Amino acid sequence: MNVAKKQTALHLLDNITIIRNKYDEIAKITGENFNIFTVLHLESDEVRLHSRLIGELLNPKGSHNQKGLFLKLFISCLGLEELYTDEQIKNAQVIIEENIGGISDDYTKGGRIDLVIKFADNYEIVIENKIWAGDQPYQLARYFSHYPKATIVYLTPHGGKPSNESLGKITNESGSTNLTILDIKNVKCISYQNEIIKWLEACHKEVYKLPLVREVFSHYINVINKLTNKTNFHQMNDDISKLIIKDITYYKSANDLVNTFNIINEKLYADAQAILKGKFFKKYGEQFKIDYNKHFDNNLVFFTYKEYVFRLRLAEEDGISIWLAPDKKGSSLGVANDEAIIHFKNYFEPLKNSYNVVNNVNYTAWIISKHNFLNWDIENKFNLTNPDFVDTITDDIIEEIDLFINTFKEKAIKENIGIVFSSPFN
Repeated sequence: MNVAKKQTALHLLDNITIIRNKYDEIAKITGENFNIFTVLHLESDEVRLHSRLIGELLNPKGSHNQKGLFLKLFISCLGLEELYTDEQIKNAQVIIEENIGGISDDYTKGGRIDLVIKFADNYEIVIENKIWAGDQPYQLARYFSHYPKATIVYLTPHGGKPSNESLGKITNESGSTNLTILDIKNVKCISYQNEIIKWLEACHKEVYKLPLVREVFSHYINVINKLTNKTNFHQMNDDISKLIIKDITYYKSANDLVNTFNIINEKLYADAQAILKGKFFKKYGEQFKIDYNKHFDNNLVFFTYKEYVFRLRLAEEDGISIWLAPDKKGSSLGVANDEAIIHFKNYFEPLKNSYNVVNNVNYTAWIISKHNFLNWDIENKFNLTNPDFVDTITDDIIEEIDLFINTFKEKAIKENIGIVFSSPFN
C-alpha cells in the first residue's frame, strides 16, 4: 500500500472510530448493552425464550395478570379482531409446545406445535415460530390436518414464507400424497420486525404503570431489534456506510480494509483449528484410524449401531462445534422417529451442563462447544492473537470431546445395546 493509500485508510479509520465512540456513548447512556436475555444466552432460542415468553404473554391466565389484554392486541395486529369476541379472548387457552403425537413414517401426522391458541367453537390460532430452524417435511400441512379450522401463522424474523415441503407439496413414489395440501393463501406470514414489534410496543404502552412487566417488554423489544437489525449498532453502520460512499478513495480504502480484515480472521481461525486438530490427532488418531492429511475435515466414524453409522465431527464452518448424527444407507441424515434417534437422545442429557446441546428433528443432537469462535464478540476473537489463550482454549475443547466420548461409552457399555466403537473410516 503506497503512502497516499495508507493515509486515506488511516483517515477513514479515524472517522469510523469517532462514529463508533459516539454510539458507544449512546449505548452507555441508554443502557442498551445490558439485556437480561442476552446475559442468559437466550437471544436466539426459539423455544426457551421466544415461544415461551410470547405464549405466556398471550395467555389470559398468565402471571402478568392482564387477562386477555395482550392476546386482544395480538389478534388486532394479525387483523383477526372480527373473528373473536372479548368473551372468547378472555377464556382462550394457550398451549406452548403442544405434542400432537409422534411423527409418522410418512411425515403426514404428528409433531410438536410451537404455540396453539384455543377458543370456543374450535377456531384455533396455530403459530409456527421459525428463527433459525428449517422447515420439516409436511410440517404446516400436518398442523392444518390436526386443526382444520385454525388460522395457521408462520412467524419469522423478516416475514419469510414456508417451503413447499412444509405445505405438503411433495410428490411421493406413487406421484401423490395422502395428506390434504395446505395452500399458502391459508397461511398468515408475519414477522418479528413488523407485527411482533408493533404488538410488543402496543403492550408496552398499556403497562407503563407496572414497572416489572414494563421492563420485560423493554428487554424483549431490545432483543427483537437486535434480531431484526434495528438497534443503534445498525444505525451506526448506516452512518459508517454514508461516510464510505462519500468519496471514491474512502470506498477503495474500505474495500482494502475489509479484505485485509478477512485475511487476518481466516488466519487466526486456521491457526487455532490447526492447533486443535494437532491435539485431537495426537490423542485420538490411532483410536479412530485418522489420516490427518486426508480425512480430518471429513466426518469421523465414532461408532456403529445396527445399520447406522454415527459420526463425530469438528465442523470448521461453525467455528468449533461437534455433532453426532446417524447415517443410514438409503436415507438422509437422521429420521425423526427411527429407534436410533429415540434411544440416543437421552445420552445427551448428562452433557447439557457442559455443552450447548441443540436437539434437532434431523439429528440426535448438535453439540456446540462453549468456545465456538463464531459466537464470540470482537474482543474474544482478538484474543486468538495470544498463543497462550489459544493453547488454553484448545485444551478445554479436547476435554469437552473427552467428556462427550466417555459419556457415550459408559452409557453404551452399561446398557449393553451392541454398539461398536472406533470403526475405521469408510
